[in-house]
Amino acid sequence: MAAPKFSGEIRLGALYPRSGSNSYLGEEAWRGVELAMRVQNAKGGINGKEIKITVADAPDIQTGVSEVERLISKEGMKVVMGTFTSGVAYATTVVAERNGVVYWETNGTADNITQRGLKYVFRASSRMSQSAAGAVNITKDALAPMLNIPVNQLKVAVINEDTQWGTESGKYAEQFSKAAGFQLLAHEAYSAKAVDLSSLVLKLKTLNPDVLIAASYIPDANLFWKQSRELGFMPKALVGMGSGHTARDFYKTFGSDANGVFSADFPQYDQNPEAAPGITEYIQLYRKTYNEEMRGPQSLVAFSSASTLWDVLARANSMDPEVIRKAILETDIPVGKTPVGWGEKFAPQGDTNMGTNLRTFTAVMQWQDGKFVTVYPKELAAGPIQFMPLRKWSERK
Repeated sequence: MAAPKFSGEIRLGALYPRSGSNSYLGEEAWRGVELAMRVQNAKGGINGKEIKITVADAPDIQTGVSEVERLISKEGMKVVMGTFTSGVAYATTVVAERNGVVYWETNGTADNITQRGLKYVFRASSRMSQSAAGAVNITKDALAPMLNIPVNQLKVAVINEDTQWGTESGKYAEQFSKAAGFQLLAHEAYSAKAVDLSSLVLKLKTLNPDVLIAASYIPDANLFWKQSRELGFMPKALVGMGSGHTARDFYKTFGSDANGVFSADFPQYDQNPEAAPGITEYIQLYRKTYNEEMRGPQSLVAFSSASTLWDVLARANSMDPEVIRKAILETDIPVGKTPVGWGEKFAPQGDTNMGTNLRTFTAVMQWQDGKFVTVYPKELAAGPIQFMPLRKWSERK
């Protein structure tokens, strides 16, 4: 029996944290999907059918699970997009799998989202282990020489918030730091809901690491840096692993005190447009639509991920999950042919990372007077590393 073709509009579900502590970047991710939908519909939709997305708020795991169940059972969705927060994605993907519904993860990076052999779960974005590797590699290849400290004498500490994303981030940062030969002074996890991180700050001040590698969402990244300023803790370098240290909110909060802070994350907006076709047009569209600068790379990543899904659905020409799944696994887009610069090729069934995009990469950026400049690796760098080592708080105005 032939798979059902599109009939009428193409209805999709979406889950993003549009309220709560992760709403700043959760809304940013949704904006990318929303713009991708508008662009595609302006071209006539998918095979002549208009895309309609029902978006649900997923500020936490419990709500996310309830909402994905509603989208599937009440709304009849056969494809759900999401989710930004890895902890929510880890739980909601199981619901989709149980119901035989395709789950298209646009932004969640925790490696183990796609390490459970789930048949209908696909991640279009990069993985957390790649960001952790980027943080460790810039520390080894660039920061140690700049600080004139041999790699095997470089003192490093790792901290992370304790959700799925932070825990995975910290695990890989510790693993890669040990492999690099750093002197790992500590690996500390803290509550993502913490309202006081002074004890952690004081412990790190006593340990005095040369480099601090951190995985923080926006509230805790801001709290940690604020209390570091108050208590006089300043490493020679701070290397974030995305999210809180990547968000424009970090610079808006601290101004020049954010200068020099790194973050290993999704590729940024300063890429060569020839290696990221469509990025210039996307930036112009975003500014025109929302009348502000991008809050972070999450919208670009979601836009690119959603655009790939439209290509998948066009080839499938069906909302049958089995047909869509087959089309996803046939996707073969070279690196440098999407707006974020990645390619798209998904690990097949039986692979350890089954369902994840194998053609992604991360970069390391640095805050430099309000600009988030790609500085590593060399082939992606848009400018040189500055502000090294970080000046002590007592030396700042």
